Amino acid sequence: MRFTLRSTVICQTIVAGLFATSAQAALPVSLTYVVNNPWAGGYCAIVKVSNPNAEAVQWSGSLPVRGTVTSLWNAVGKQSGGTIVFSGGLDWNRIIQGKSSMESIGFCATDAVTPTPTPTPTPTPTPTPTPTPTPTPTPTPTPTPTPTPSPTPTGALSPVYKGEGTFYGATGEGNCSYDASPGNLMVAAMNQTDYANSGACGEYIVVTGPKGKTTVRITDRCPECKPGDVDLSEQAFVQVAEKSAGRVPISWYVVAGDTTGTVSYRFKEGSTIYWQGIQVLNHRLPITKLEIRPNGSANWIAVKREEYNYFVYPNPIAAGPMQVRITGLGGATLLQTLPEPQGGLVVKGSNQF
Repeated sequence: MRFTLRSTVICQTIVAGLFATSAQAALPVSLTYVVNNPWAGGYCAIVKVSNPNAEAVQWSGSLPVRGTVTSLWNAVGKQSGGTIVFSGGLDWNRIIQGKSSMESIGFCATDAVTPTPTPTPTPTPTPTPTPTPTPTPTPTPTPTPTPTPSPTPTGALSPVYKGEGTFYGATGEGNCSYDASPGNLMVAAMNQTDYANSGACGEYIVVTGPKGKTTVRITDRCPECKPGDVDLSEQAFVQVAEKSAGRVPISWYVVAGDTTGTVSYRFKEGSTIYWQGIQVLNHRLPITKLEIRPNGSANWIAVKREEYNYFVYPNPIAAGPMQVRITGLGGATLLQTLPEPQGGLVVKGSNQF
């Protein structure tokens, strides 16, 4: 049984500053930028803030730039001469975890930028060959017997996994960045391995324990759990085991959810045409891929998924509506037209898996 309370992770890859007393000195972070959209007379760039420290910090700093800054997004700052002085991020990205970085901040400026030429590498002298030693015979390893797989239950979308079940005070919030769901707490946190960088978020699993079985939705991550383990809400745990047991052997597999209604899409706070974060909500199948096709584009762009369950595209796109294509487990796809990105906007889709 675990009594650790979980806190919602807004963004795992956000820039931050120091959680410290006033007597402590601020820990350093580094700021760099990469030009990703140059044009005659100006450019746009993505800023990378890196925290090399082990501690989480609240970030600030300065960054030398060329030209005159005309726009800045997802941070608070102003230009002073040839430098942008950042006083910090927004509510959702002012903190960066230890040993991590973020690239959700950007700016545009006037002034043509000439790409730095790639230096010609200096040829490496050819070393004098060393005589090849006579290899030592490798001992033949003892083969490990292959375990007999469990039969796949009817309706299962995955193999049957085995591990241990525990419980915690779930609210429906957590690393998947979902809102609290006090009306439905049949939820669970997935172990770090099977969480799969938020790929498990929103999926439904059937969990079987000593007492029986139940279906739960994954809303959180359990970093300390071993592969196969699931940390259930208290409401779900008592369906599969006695509460007094605390920790029990379980098995589980993925199924299609009994979700009603259509899929919805939520733009992350801070989303604009310069930086977009998109979350998929109310889906019956696990989401394996999200692609966007910006206004006026003929090509689909695969968008990277972050551990906090948003698909983030950190580059500018054309103003106007955009198309989104999501792929569910098994290969089924849904197509949806979304309006121009706007932070916090939730769009109800027109279809469901």
